[in-house]
Amino acid sequence: MVNNDGILIERILKGDNTGFNRNKDFLPWVFKIAFNLYRNFYKKIKRS
Repeated sequence: MVNNDGILIERILKGDNTGFNRNKDFLPWVFKIAFNLYRNFYKKIKRS
């Protein structure tokens, strides 16, 4: 069990996408949302 977890963590860190697509794409997805929120907020400030 511990060995399996170690392999899983290793694969995520390496960006190995064999069945770990969700973990690999999670960070860029969060970053994209944060960037969009920031961009919208910036536009509102510029308008006022």
